[in-house]
Amino acid sequence: MREILGTASGHLAEGSRSQTYTPPESGGGNAEGWAALLSVVAQLVNALLGWLTNKGDLVCERTIGISRDALTHYFAARGRVELWDFDGGGGGRHRLWLYGSITPWQIKPRYRTLSDSTSRDWTTAAYLADRRNMGIPAVGVSWPNDWISPGILFTDAADDQLLWGDITNSMGQPVPGARTTTQPAGAWYDDKVYCVYTDLDDKVYWTVRAGTTWSAPAHTGWDSQHAPALAVHNNTLYCAHTGLTGDVWLATFNGTHWDAPTRFGGWETGSGPALTSHAGQLYCAHRGMDNRTWHASSADGSSWSESSKTAFLDTYDAPALASFGTSLFIGERDLHRRLPVHSYGGGSWAQLQTQVDNGYGPVSLTTHAGKLFAFYA
Repeated sequence: MREILGTASGHLAEGSRSQTYTPPESGGGNAEGWAALLSVVAQLVNALLGWLTNKGDLVCERTIGISRDALTHYFAARGRVELWDFDGGGGGRHRLWLYGSITPWQIKPRYRTLSDSTSRDWTTAAYLADRRNMGIPAVGVSWPNDWISPGILFTDAADDQLLWGDITNSMGQPVPGARTTTQPAGAWYDDKVYCVYTDLDDKVYWTVRAGTTWSAPAHTGWDSQHAPALAVHNNTLYCAHTGLTGDVWLATFNGTHWDAPTRFGGWETGSGPALTSHAGQLYCAHRGMDNRTWHASSADGSSWSESSKTAFLDTYDAPALASFGTSLFIGERDLHRRLPVHSYGGGSWAQLQTQVDNGYGPVSLTTHAGKLFAFYA
């Protein structure tokens, strides 16, 4: 509008200066004067609009950015109302209302088992007994206190609280002070359950369960936005994690704290790594930047083989590793949300039956009580 008024006033002013027509003396008026007057009025209106608005014809502009996680967690309770008051340019006041109408999606935590490493026949899917709205797929931990069920680590979607239980536990026990939105890592070592996880502050913490008591979480000194991995190899506890720049790092536990991690040369990923010990070798796998799963092995955790690509399928999620019987197993979610598990034995990979269609997130593989457990959602 201001551009039109400015153009019109310019034309009217120019017309008043170039006016050559002289109306009759008994006529209605002076065309030159009328043109000049209209030009002045148009300029005044244009100036008034310029005083009331900015160059973009906006009274005020405000940008409010809210992440998906913030919306999901902050407005998880239906009916929650929030508002923001802000100035509106020339003294005006505005109010933005947000009304919570999110209905949390119930993640169905499931598991299957395999009793023979040479077989491809998994049991039918069974649901975990937990009644909470699980925030992440469960992670299994083999420990000797229960010869039927492995321990499981999972979170409550309502508050990201890390919980410990088993496949028959109805609620799970909180790990004090531990919250995460990524899968934790767990391992039985030195007659204790060790847990490493990435907290909400993007720092990696560790805690130990001795008996029925968890230690206070301690910072490892590492930062990450992804799930870590734990494995025991040659009586040494190893932890792998993905740094903030996508590099994969490996560290060992010396009995009281974690040693400084070493970087895998050339490995970059947008997900967490996987670790397991199999046939005298420590295996580490990760999702490459090409969305394929790569793995390497080491006898001593220091000198590593060249990384090899599994070449099965593309994935956006972290892989899982496990040793069961005479075979090395790897699980990964493909781009179609299917979840095949592959086994390596006799020098070649073999694909087992697909675990589940239309699933969510990564899988966790755990060997316990003579069975291979696959936990997923």
